[in-house]
Amino acid sequence: MPVQTRPVAHRATSPGIGVLDFKGGTLLIGITQWSDYGPNTAIVQSFALGHNFPAQYPHFAGEPIRYHFLFYFLAGNLEFLGLNLVWSLNLISVLTLVCMLALVVALGQLLFKSRAVGIVASWLFFFHGTLNLVPFLRRQTSFKGALQAIYGLRDYLTSGYPYRGEDWGIWTQVVFINQRHLASSIGIFLIVLIFLFDRYLERAKQKELERALAAGNTGPGHWETTATASSSGADLPEQHELGDQATDVALADDPPTSDERQFVEESSPAPETISASEEQPSEESAPAEEHQTFATRAYEEYMRRDSVASSVSEAQESEAIEFVNESSREPEIAPESETPSRPEPVLAPVPVLEPVPSVSRGMIAQLVHDNLVSGRGFIFSGFLLGALPYWNAPVFTAAAAVLAFLFVLFPCRRYMLGLAVTAAVVALPQIISLRSGNARSGASLINWGYTLGHVPVLQVVKYLGFTFGIKWVLILVGLLFFSWRYLRLFIAIFSLFLLTFCFQFSDEALANHKFLNIWLVIANLFVAYGLWRLWHLRIKGWAIPSRVIAVVLAFPIILGGVIDLFPIHNGGFVYTGITTDRLIRWVQAETKPDAVFMTDKFVNHQILLAGRRLFMGYTYFTWSAGYDLPKREIAYRQMFENKNAHQVFTLLKLNGIDYVAFDATVRGTFKNNNEQQVYAPNFKKVFDGTDYYSLTIYKVPENADFVPVTSATSPTETQAPAISVFEGGPGKDNGQFNFARGLAVDSAGNIFVADTNNDRLQKFSPAGLFLSVIGKRGSGPGQFLEPGGIAVDSGGNIYVSDVANNRIQKLKPDGSFLAEWKGPEPGFQTPRDIAIGADKSIYVVDQGRNRIVKCDPEGKVMVIWGTGGQDDAQFAGPTSVAVDAKNERVYVADPTNKRIQIFDTNGKFLAKFLVSEWGNPTSWYFQDLAVDSQAGRIYASSVATNEVVVFDLTGKKLANLRANPPGTLEGASGLALVKGKLYVLNTYGNRVSQIVLETK
Repeated sequence: MPVQTRPVAHRATSPGIGVLDFKGGTLLIGITQWSDYGPNTAIVQSFALGHNFPAQYPHFAGEPIRYHFLFYFLAGNLEFLGLNLVWSLNLISVLTLVCMLALVVALGQLLFKSRAVGIVASWLFFFHGTLNLVPFLRRQTSFKGALQAIYGLRDYLTSGYPYRGEDWGIWTQVVFINQRHLASSIGIFLIVLIFLFDRYLERAKQKELERALAAGNTGPGHWETTATASSSGADLPEQHELGDQATDVALADDPPTSDERQFVEESSPAPETISASEEQPSEESAPAEEHQTFATRAYEEYMRRDSVASSVSEAQESEAIEFVNESSREPEIAPESETPSRPEPVLAPVPVLEPVPSVSRGMIAQLVHDNLVSGRGFIFSGFLLGALPYWNAPVFTAAAAVLAFLFVLFPCRRYMLGLAVTAAVVALPQIISLRSGNARSGASLINWGYTLGHVPVLQVVKYLGFTFGIKWVLILVGLLFFSWRYLRLFIAIFSLFLLTFCFQFSDEALANHKFLNIWLVIANLFVAYGLWRLWHLRIKGWAIPSRVIAVVLAFPIILGGVIDLFPIHNGGFVYTGITTDRLIRWVQAETKPDAVFMTDKFVNHQILLAGRRLFMGYTYFTWSAGYDLPKREIAYRQMFENKNAHQVFTLLKLNGIDYVAFDATVRGTFKNNNEQQVYAPNFKKVFDGTDYYSLTIYKVPENADFVPVTSATSPTETQAPAISVFEGGPGKDNGQFNFARGLAVDSAGNIFVADTNNDRLQKFSPAGLFLSVIGKRGSGPGQFLEPGGIAVDSGGNIYVSDVANNRIQKLKPDGSFLAEWKGPEPGFQTPRDIAIGADKSIYVVDQGRNRIVKCDPEGKVMVIWGTGGQDDAQFAGPTSVAVDAKNERVYVADPTNKRIQIFDTNGKFLAKFLVSEWGNPTSWYFQDLAVDSQAGRIYASSVATNEVVVFDLTGKKLANLRANPPGTLEGASGLALVKGKLYVLNTYGNRVSQIVLETK
């Protein structure tokens, strides 16, 4: 995920092959992995070098950890035993990834009786198959240019969809690179699936054996079986009178259906007489001998019941086994005249023994007995799954959903109950621990749409079709040959789509992408089976064409996967000295292993790499984990701004803080900081480093004897100072912002801010004091998902670009809902900005469709202009629109093309001019425009250079404005003009700046 916090060291200018490396005592982290490795490496170091017991989140010290940490705990132990940080993480990451791929091969061989299918599925793991390469290749003008563009690619291919995270590479291998614990947890899930399907296959063979016994061991065979089951069937769950025969419909004592016969046939090597068009995956060189299942003899002995079957039962089963084996052999062809008649079987007399009396138990007692005696393998599988929440909670959730479907669709239900109960007992304490004190305030658990929002089902289908591309075609090919039992597995893994699009387990809806990543690992088996089928199709006249089709379908999947690897390869590194870093050595030598620091909100830092914890680190991590950020933000601000030394000391002690660090960023963020009034005269300075952004560290004393009480007010009576829009700050409290991107001022001077990532608007007085919150997260009337541009008409009505809901909302002056506009066909796609003309017409930047839409005040479309491209009247993701009411001109910001285009009010192209400042690279494009018709000025914000560029109305550059000293701009975005002042929204700084304009 992108971040805005500064790195701990400089970036590499040359690409590298690895994403996590260690050279000459320096830690190298790939640019694209740096933000995700921030919390992960901090957790590892807190166990290896710190004392993090009981476990706490290093970016939010003082509260129990709410992040699945066991994988990184293991890496921390390896580092503690002598490996360095990189070797510790990379070693177990590579081993677990290889094991997961080996398990994919094993599951493929078990299901489809072909190792080739499993191997192809494991290779498909590296090629996700999205159609992102299609728009990318369309933009290339030549084959050579395409190769050069691929070779130099540094950004992940984008889908063109406007949804959150689509340009973060979530459908590439970077997900498994960043989240190292994901592959190992999927591997555990695959182990359980392999065990279950091995049991299902054995259960089917046992049913065939029972039918042979019921037939009296006479007569010709009605179906084939080549496996010799154990005479006691002890490695299978024993049949009891709890309703298995009634509930296990698929494998009940009914006569075998054609599908059941196929299931047994597919569990055995394909016979030589199989038709060419229905050839089954098999090892061609394998002899027709007894089928070996996944269970080993040792496992069979472990599962064998202690009780011994009666002599009568043994004799009958022995004869039945002999009959089943005999009926599966190819009969030797003899001349008709010499063909002997089959003699009637002569059975030896079997002594009749008294039946062993059964023990009468209740239903629950019988269920427990069955699981403890015959279902120990299921119980062990439950223990494996139950251990997952601390390892990777989303995989546990995914496994629970899939197994719930398997419980309905497959047999062995009583033993599946034992598995479920065991998993629940083991997992429940972990889940309670991870969720305890969760302050999540976003959408409810039931939430439709994933990152797409409240869209029709058809839109979800189109999105999935694009995301997994040609793999769907191959899955459909495989479905033509699936037996019902394999189709049921495919239905079971579809539960992961329900988890993705119908639920939300954290404030970060994007986190649900893991369910789709898990689905794809298993679905690749069906993709591989489809390829195998095409390759081995033997229908007359189709042998060669089917192989050509297989190659044609596989090629774009492979090509897209190869292209996805180049951004990983070409990314630079963030360098951080480890063994030679002065600050790390000081922290390790001079502070306790469990020390807590109050610092800037770092993503990664030497203090974290030394194994210590931060009172408040980068807020994205803690927000997505459900910590109460607003409450901690108040204390955080107080300890950096309160001028009462005794109160500050008390707050530090209450929050368990041992050291306070001031650097250039802290001093710039808190303009009214208390370093000189409180910390410098009263706290001991223990570290001073100008080479660490002017870092100064103060130690919190054990007692306050030397700290003067500068006020009689008790610390409990101290309230957080009123936060104005000009002070702001990150968070969810009133007056705080999270990546705000929209700004407007009404005729009375009231200031409106689109608090984008908090999904709301905030209203402030002309003096900047907080007045009210408008809206909340959601897709209903008056609710928002990532609001962007704002405009206010002369009547006080508020128009909002509800970006992620793909609509414009019109609100009354008090913020209540009036109307919504979905836009002209095919509808708005991420409408980014909005402006109002002199005639009250509304101009909307429909960013996702590269067009401007002009509407009347009631939303009726009047004019549409613009398409995607680089020519005149074409756009590449326009970000803003501004209207010169006096001269009837419309100005459109086209930052990707580094220009502003001028139109008349009917969309006729008039002119364009270059904005050189927009040529600087930035990960975010939300440049804004403001027009002063009276002064003849155009103001354009520049995010990358943190300034506002001033032009006259013809495009001649006049000046570059920065904040009035000592202030600075941080991610300059939204602009608003009012009475000789320019308001500038600082997206990164979470506040608004004022720039006094020169008057003529």
